[in-house]
Amino acid sequence: MKSWPIVLLLLLSTASALQVYGHDIQIRILENDSAYVEEIFRLKFETPEEKTGLKEIFGQPTIDTSLLSQYGLNRAIVEDISNEDGQPPLGESDFADLKISYTAEMLSVLVEEKGKKQIREIPGNKFSFWDGTKFTFPYEIPTDLKILIPAKYSINSLQPEPYYSRTEEFEGVKYQEIDWNYKKPFSSNTFHVRYEKEVTISSMFSIETIIREFQTKYLTNPVYLIVAIIILIMIIWYRKELGMMVTESFAGEPEHEDITPQDE
Repeated sequence: MKSWPIVLLLLLSTASALQVYGHDIQIRILENDSAYVEEIFRLKFETPEEKTGLKEIFGQPTIDTSLLSQYGLNRAIVEDISNEDGQPPLGESDFADLKISYTAEMLSVLVEEKGKKQIREIPGNKFSFWDGTKFTFPYEIPTDLKILIPAKYSINSLQPEPYYSRTEEFEGVKYQEIDWNYKKPFSSNTFHVRYEKEVTISSMFSIETIIREFQTKYLTNPVYLIVAIIILIMIIWYRKELGMMVTESFAGEPEHEDITPQDE
């Protein structure tokens, strides 16, 4: 539960006075297909209360980056995230950077599977730039979006065309860096990064992978979600009968001893 003093401070602050003059986003796809995201908001403060309110958010034992929306600062990724961290604006200057980082487990979704190869996609509807019908990359605020795909994966499709792409090394690992930025703004009904990777048998059948793919494929679809809930309710309702059926199936038929009549 959020602290009421923090929320009240955010609501009373003059959010309209806070100016965002830059937003940098870097998304790095990891080996398990989750994404590590780092964002930097470049800010200009008009009142001390604005900076104090932001520092309060990062001073809590558990950081909740959704509270930044009170200042008009929206994360690039809209899905559930974890491992939220960050650094509030420091110093006495009216200009300061606010940094956040988090993990997005479900950013990359499975599109197709061919034997030991998977085609995965980062779709536009995972981003705050998506309004339900189109992906609009802002131009009024200088924004830079970088997506880093491991170099050993092959990129199949990019929509729309990025500003540039190149190979970069990060923490000893080579990545294909794809960049969209404010120098080439766009509005499109399609946005995706699609790549292909080889997977090992062990990773295909790991519990973590199975759960993630089940969530991505089925639990995000309302129809499948309703069916799953109905099945769960039926299992709970008929659990005794199911338990007896399972017990009987494992027990099998009772063994009978052959009784051969003896000669008198």
